[in-house]
Amino acid sequence: MKKTRKNSIVIALIVLLLALAVGYAAFSSELTIEGTANALGTWDVKFESVALKDSEGQTANESYGSATITSTEGTKKDKITATINLAYPGDAVMLEATVTNAGNTPAKLTTPVIDGLTSSEITITPATVTNEERLEPGEKCTIQYAIQWKPDSTVTSIDEQTFTITYEYNQDTTTVDLTPTHTHN
Repeated sequence: MKKTRKNSIVIALIVLLLALAVGYAAFSSELTIEGTANALGTWDVKFESVALKDSEGQTANESYGSATITSTEGTKKDKITATINLAYPGDAVMLEATVTNAGNTPAKLTTPVIDGLTSSEITITPATVTNEERLEPGEKCTIQYAIQWKPDSTVTSIDEQTFTITYEYNQDTTTVDLTPTHTHN
C-alpha cells in the first residue's frame, strides 16, 4: 500500500511538472532584434600645399631650391620632398606646408620624420606641435620649418641638400561611453 501510494505521488509530481513545462512554453515567446551597423568614417589627411619663403615671408626665388608634395602610396599626399640650396653660413629659408583634413574623422598630428639630410652643417627646425593638437574635419593648419646653414660653420660650401619630411596623423576620436539599461513599466 505504501509503495503504491509513493508511486502515485511520484507519478502525480511528474505529471504536474510536465504540465508546468507545457504551460510555460505556451506562454513564452522569443524576441529577435535584427539590424545593420555601418562605419561611415572617411580618412583623408594630406599636405595641400608647400612653398619656400624668404626672411620676409615672401616666396623665395628659385635659387633657394624647390619643394614638392609626393605620396608614399597612391594619392595619399603625405610626404614633402625638398631640394635646398643655401649660399653661406647663416643663410636660411622657411619651408611652409599646409595640411588639410578633408575626411570626417578628427586627426592628431605626430612628430615629423625628416630623412635624407646629408650635411651636419644644415639644421631643420620644425614648428612646435603639441601631442594634443587636433585637426578637426574640414580644418587646415600651416606648419613651418626653418632650414639654416649653421651660422658658426667653418665649411665654405655645401652640396645641394635633398630631404623628405613625413608626418603621421593618427585617428583622434572620443570614445563614446554607453551603458545599456532597461525600464519596467
